[in-house]
Amino acid sequence: MSKEQTSDEIVSRVLSRMKAEKAAAPVSPEPAHRPAEIMRARRAADFAEVAKRDDIPDRLVAIVTGKLQRTPAMASVSKFMDEDKAVMALCGPVNSGKSVAAVRTLTMVRGQYLRPADVLREGVHLAAVDRARKVAVTVLDGLSRQDIAANYHLAACVIRWLAEAAYEYNKRLIITVDDHWQDRPNPEPGRQPIRGVGGLLGEAMMARVEHHGVLAEVGHS
Repeated sequence: MSKEQTSDEIVSRVLSRMKAEKAAAPVSPEPAHRPAEIMRARRAADFAEVAKRDDIPDRLVAIVTGKLQRTPAMASVSKFMDEDKAVMALCGPVNSGKSVAAVRTLTMVRGQYLRPADVLREGVHLAAVDRARKVAVTVLDGLSRQDIAANYHLAACVIRWLAEAAYEYNKRLIITVDDHWQDRPNPEPGRQPIRGVGGLLGEAMMARVEHHGVLAEVGHS
């Protein structure tokens, strides 16, 4: 996040969006001991802190703190957050709404934002795994086959550690994948199938997502 967007500006944008969403939602009584205004202010301040600490791109901050349109990716993430699941892989091409849907959760609960490069940086990945045990949601945004190929063993291990932290500590991990999850046929005759991200991460991780988590694809034909 650049200095162009201050924490106060982000807080103001989040509060404005939350008020708009509340106005459009059915009216429900608020607990007397926890006014909605206080909770909204806390969430906005938490997100501003995360955006600054984890350097969430300004473009994403501006979108998720503004007026949002419902997308298939957002519907998939909302469904995941309502279920008793720990890990979600949200797959699809770039610009299919995955990042916005995932980062939007960080405006509602305490979390952390990671890029694939973060899980390959010595020291950074250990801190990220430790924080994954404490925050409600960890977002790993924009994973691709190229990221895993850059350091296969480290990438697979760290992502597995993040998933285990989510399972063991009753937290959530959302991985947005800029690629296919499953293997797919190679268009070139006689060539091996193109490995999907799930296959590259290994059978154990595939099972965690496909059988004990949520796998959603948006935007793929």
